[in-house]
Amino acid sequence: MTRSTYREGGFAEIHGTQLYYETLGEGNPLVLIHGGYMDRRMWDDQFHAFAKHYRVIRYDVRGFGKSELAPVPYADRQDLFDLLNYLGVEKTYLLGLSLGGIIAIDFTLEHPTMVDALILVGSPVPGFPIELLYTEEQLEQQRSRYAPFEKARQERNIPALVDALMEDPTLVPSSNYPAARQRVRNNLSEYSFAWVLDPAPRQDLTPRRMKDLPKYRCQP
Repeated sequence: MTRSTYREGGFAEIHGTQLYYETLGEGNPLVLIHGGYMDRRMWDDQFHAFAKHYRVIRYDVRGFGKSELAPVPYADRQDLFDLLNYLGVEKTYLLGLSLGGIIAIDFTLEHPTMVDALILVGSPVPGFPIELLYTEEQLEQQRSRYAPFEKARQERNIPALVDALMEDPTLVPSSNYPAARQRVRNNLSEYSFAWVLDPAPRQDLTPRRMKDLPKYRCQP
């Protein structure tokens, strides 16, 4: 069995915790970073498709999936850097969705020579003023939509947290895709929500250096 067909996986000892990762395929490394409230399994279909052309790496961000959220200060971008060193990766493509995109952006700003391509899907830019993205009416709609989630968070009611997220059309596939919706619900239902219920101190990139992004050229 060749490396292109054999999935490798395990735990990497990273600053007070263990990050779970999987790799598949051969070629230029491509790291898939999942969105918030999900884990590496959200990439199941893409993982195998991309492995036909790349050495694909996916992992559970600290606090998600099989990667525990230890009560120590940490930085997601540093976790990614340490994981790549553990796997012997010097340069890579990064593909991040939502939270994964934030991690990818911060990593790129701190380690630009390690990134061959930065691919963002539905990701906010850290440090970009939210007031420039939405009208006041849209912001109020978001606050209203978030209220059931915040209530469930305060009550530490995980089933209610799942139900609240399943009502968010920006996070969950539409009812036109019932199988995809069920996969998301299954994934959410297995999540501990430690990231919001019992957060550990996060060390964000400071300053956010949003203005540095234009220095990096996007290739068509």
